[in-house]
Amino acid sequence: MEGNEELHLFSHLPSTLHRGEASCLAIAALRGWAFLTDDARARKSARESKILVSGTLGILVKALDKKLLLLDEADILLHRMIQAGYHSPFSTLAELIDDHGAPPAI
Repeated sequence: MEGNEELHLFSHLPSTLHRGEASCLAIAALRGWAFLTDDARARKSARESKILVSGTLGILVKALDKKLLLLDEADILLHRMIQAGYHSPFSTLAELIDDHGAPPAI
């Protein structure tokens, strides 16, 4: 039954979304999952559908929060991503962490 509902929702999402993004949005919406993307249109659709949304930076911040990475390690990954063409509004993840070292909730 869940698959049919997902297909129905998928068919009603904006046609401007990539099919993969629309599929993931439909699954996230009906299963109560977060949606991870850096695509602005897909993020907008997720927010409009009241789906928790995060992107690459949010994943790195969550890894810091869960102590899977140290800040220096996460920044190295961010810098490698930027060198590979990733467009980041931040040059360090320290800019996303509050004064007490805690990352924001995503």
